[in-house]
Amino acid sequence: MSIFRSNSVPYVLAIIVSALGWQLTQISAEIASTRAASYRITIDEDARTAELRLKNISRSQPIEQLTFSLVCREKGECFTKDRADGQTGNYARFKAVAPVAPTGSNIVSANAELVTFTLTIPAGGSIKLVTYLVVGARRRSPT
Repeated sequence: MSIFRSNSVPYVLAIIVSALGWQLTQISAEIASTRAASYRITIDEDARTAELRLKNISRSQPIEQLTFSLVCREKGECFTKDRADGQTGNYARFKAVAPVAPTGSNIVSANAELVTFTLTIPAGGSIKLVTYLVVGARRRSPT
């Protein structure tokens, strides 16, 4: 006697489909509640800048009060307050990226070898941190 020829086939199939549906719902909920971020570093030697872009790629969870650092790969100075346009100022600055702007971003400390900052990025949000490079350090990229 084959189970697929009996009258109970619709019930067995309903149980199997229900179990698969429940499993897919659990996986979807797990993915939605996971915090994840992506980053990209771009170095523009002409403008003497390094740009770090952080994006919160999670669907529903913010990234809250995380601390990041950009550090020189080699000993010596990588960052400067003097920009390519002749102005002076900070070692780094934040740029909010639309459509969702970050909140609570600030530079904790910055010097010629290290830039440390904390930030909170809402779900789907993105931020750019732009640092200014020393002229002689153009071939040494920050990490």
